[in-house]
Amino acid sequence: WPVLGPSFKEQPSDIDIIDFERTMPLEDILSEFQECEPVQLEPFIHQVGGHSSILCLDERTVCKPLIKQELKFYEKLPTCMKKFTPEYRGVVQVRFEEDPDGYITVAAYPPKSFRYQVSSKKKPNKSRRIRIKNSGSIEIEIESELDDLFVEEEQVAAVAGATPPPPLQPLVPAARLQLSKLRRSATQKEKESHCQKFMLLENITWRFEYPCILDLKMGTRQYADDATPAKIESQSAKAAMTTSVQLGVRICGMQIYQVTTGKFVCRNKYYGRKLSVDGFKEGICQFLHNGRRLRTDAILPLIEKLNELKAVLATLDTYRFYTSSLLLAYEGLDPEYCGDDEPSMMTDDDSSNDSTTMDSTTGSSTSAASLNSESVDVRMIDFAHSLHDGMGYYGKEHVGPDTGYIFGLQNLIKVLQEICDEQCYVETPDDL
Repeated sequence: WPVLGPSFKEQPSDIDIIDFERTMPLEDILSEFQECEPVQLEPFIHQVGGHSSILCLDERTVCKPLIKQELKFYEKLPTCMKKFTPEYRGVVQVRFEEDPDGYITVAAYPPKSFRYQVSSKKKPNKSRRIRIKNSGSIEIEIESELDDLFVEEEQVAAVAGATPPPPLQPLVPAARLQLSKLRRSATQKEKESHCQKFMLLENITWRFEYPCILDLKMGTRQYADDATPAKIESQSAKAAMTTSVQLGVRICGMQIYQVTTGKFVCRNKYYGRKLSVDGFKEGICQFLHNGRRLRTDAILPLIEKLNELKAVLATLDTYRFYTSSLLLAYEGLDPEYCGDDEPSMMTDDDSSNDSTTMDSTTGSSTSAASLNSESVDVRMIDFAHSLHDGMGYYGKEHVGPDTGYIFGLQNLIKVLQEICDEQCYVETPDDL
């Protein structure tokens, strides 16, 4: 997926945004912001990991706080990687505005060329506006039907019969913390404009009805070249105690749609840090299990994309993707199960094209065909500490491809292939 520029016409985007930071003088940029209409930002409810708050500009575009190193990486992104990264769509100003009730609302000022997108195939999003009270508290307006859509790990593991804790709001705690930081920076006296720049990126989940997402921290090394000695020591110790050193990959978060409950089960980074090598494989099985069966139909398409990504990265000399993540995603709407717990959303034509087989030894229903390529996705994200020689970096010299990242891909592919070969049926674990 190309960065907007000379090659843009080769593959048109649904959203037309001018990369104004590279094509317009400063005075024109300021004028562009001042004349455009504000867009109320919403929380991105499918963020499963990361430190920065991801917000929604519209259904197909998310924004995250701008980090210069990451912006530079996207601007220098090689063509061969564009298929495996979110499309970069420019920069936007985010402003914090106080209303008469004392709330600070979060609004973006995209360029005039921006076209707000709402898919005709989906229901319009309910209001999930963010409001920050001057006291510092954060409120998110969420329709009641979304209140219990997500179930956090602690809730899933609650003792039977005990009073469960209240459902977590879809905005993850990390996002709340980031919003608090943004609010503090916006109200500092030296920042009278109350503005901050955010990057606009493709929302890779917009095509999915029920996106199942796995966030993986890739590589054997989890610190940047310019990290302090204390940071190097702490990150090296953390990697040694997790699967990062042994496998080159560890789980940082996930959400899995459960067809039996109609809810997403969520896991956080602390879950991933506790996993052994065998536990990592079990975690991947959990990511592929929808409460009724193992989604074996998603495995081969994921392996195919991962092998393609591995081949691409092997050609990239001097590239290093330190602390970056890899997202795996697939459609949680199960074509093989439309029971009482999940109303069918398939047409007669759709259902006639699917066939199933029953494994008599396991009792698991497996798809006779894999999901199509649009029903799974593999994307690299979080490039705040990524680099290569073409970025004008004058620190430590690197030679060859990122072997630590590739090592992680190899082990991830191996685990997925083992699961596929075993045709295992994973009953819903006690803690799910």
